[in-house]
Amino acid sequence: MPTLFNEETAKLDHFGHCPECGSDWCAGDIFTVLRGQNWCKDKSDEDLREYIAQCYSPPYKFSRLIGVQLPYNHPKHYDGVSYWQCPDCHHQWQRFND
Repeated sequence: MPTLFNEETAKLDHFGHCPECGSDWCAGDIFTVLRGQNWCKDKSDEDLREYIAQCYSPPYKFSRLIGVQLPYNHPKHYDGVSYWQCPDCHHQWQRFND
């Protein structure tokens, strides 16, 4: 597994394309996806946009990129995402320097 340092990982576009296989990681605009869900059909566009602004961060898109957490008993355990993984080619990138 190659090591990507913090500055390179920061440039990893979670909504772009995999640098290994070219797979598209964007899973859609949050507003568009939620607008199609039954639980929010009664919300106005304004109410839905307000909800999204309160619950999500810009650029208000869903990503297919997988965040991998290490088990608690792993020697390099971090309470959060330690690696990013492409959902298609399964290539992984470290989130932090060793």
